[in-house]
Amino acid sequence: MRLTVGFEAPNLSKALMATSLLKSIREQAPHTVLEVTSRSFSRELLANLDLECERRYFSAPTFGDLEPSLIDTQIHWINQREAALGLSLSSDPKPWIELSSEEEKAATQFISERTFWGNDHKPLVIIQPFSRFQKWLLPISFWDKLTQKYQDQVRFWQIGLEADSAIQNCEYYLLCPKKNRHLRNLFGVFSKASFFIGIDSAGQHIARAFDLPSLVMSEGEVPANHFYKQSLRLSIENRKTTDTQDSTIDRFINETAKKSARSQSPIMMPELHQH
Repeated sequence: MRLTVGFEAPNLSKALMATSLLKSIREQAPHTVLEVTSRSFSRELLANLDLECERRYFSAPTFGDLEPSLIDTQIHWINQREAALGLSLSSDPKPWIELSSEEEKAATQFISERTFWGNDHKPLVIIQPFSRFQKWLLPISFWDKLTQKYQDQVRFWQIGLEADSAIQNCEYYLLCPKKNRHLRNLFGVFSKASFFIGIDSAGQHIARAFDLPSLVMSEGEVPANHFYKQSLRLSIENRKTTDTQDSTIDRFINETAKKSARSQSPIMMPELHQH
């Protein structure tokens, strides 16, 4: 059987989730001849995946998706696509990202060269405060306060786009040009991180691919089909945190940081690296 898979990928988040569907097809129908048709930015995303398929990339607007009548907000987006193709539903849906051994080594070196002296024992926390669709879910002051409060316990790396505001107290800022996302480098950093805190955007999907504990913040009630059961969801009302939300954040960071610290391997610092 020959199957053409077109990525409905208006954004990176949807493209990341779609990789799980490709893995389900490859595992459940290994003899299917795949042709993957995708927008050009997915070239980096699909690198190293064992698809054994033809790939075509092009620049075009959004194409193809499930009809609105087929969408169930309580069933994960990935499982809905599997059902539409007659595949068994994944009990643990997550994006499929593979790093080469060279990329693993490059990620280790990239992080070590940017690690402040005295920080090598601290868990690495990736934060994503902003996205194109939720630019100001929480004010900068919230993130500044968060990083200041925990900077002695963990170290923060902020990801996003180069136009994003820089949050104080971060060890490094991985803010990329919109047209050049540096995805492979970003994936490598996630693979070495301890956990993720951010809004409902691409970061939570990359974190899920690498099994990182995640605290994902959204405005109001967001349909469950976009989140993962392993992530802790926090609904932000009126763009202000309440005492309950503050305590939830504190508990998540404290408990996750302790677990991460116990399993944290010291980073080998470059001999001439100074700050």
